[in-house]
Amino acid sequence: MKLKLAFALALLAPLSGCLSYNQLTNSTVTPPGDDSIFVIGLTPDNYRISVWPGHINEHGVFVKSQIRNAAFYGGAQNGYVVFKAKTGDVLAITNARIVNSSKSVFGLDYGPRCDTLVFKVPKGQAVYLGDVAFTPISADGHIAPSVSDHFEAARHFISASFPAIKQPLVDSPFMHMPTLGCVE
Repeated sequence: MKLKLAFALALLAPLSGCLSYNQLTNSTVTPPGDDSIFVIGLTPDNYRISVWPGHINEHGVFVKSQIRNAAFYGGAQNGYVVFKAKTGDVLAITNARIVNSSKSVFGLDYGPRCDTLVFKVPKGQAVYLGDVAFTPISADGHIAPSVSDHFEAARHFISASFPAIKQPLVDSPFMHMPTLGCVE
């Protein structure tokens, strides 16, 4: 009986962290070393995004890493996701999950069809990438991302919600790139 209980708890343990991974809190200070902080506007609050490291191949296509963990997974808090990443990484939004509520774990996953949002991690900055909205475009689980620029609102959010971050927020938009396995 104890063995079954331990096995069940081991299976459920990963779900405890599924609401958010690598989301910064409002007590976060300027990142140590060369890490950078990223700010992405995301609405509505029942959307979650996955941001994965990878590389850009010789054809200008983003290729998701098969050996590294996600740099971020989670939903917005007050309209924004805020996370840190390692200098030199190339990151992309690889998935959006639509859940029933902001406290839900399970939902429908959507991936980019051919165009994803890619960005490079600079050294030691606080970076606003844009406000992202997704439109499901097919029954087979693909989304179309759109990006708008609300830099001043993001700057106000960071200064009010993350007062310990002393770096000025800089505007650095996403690059739109095709993904490996693109289907058109």
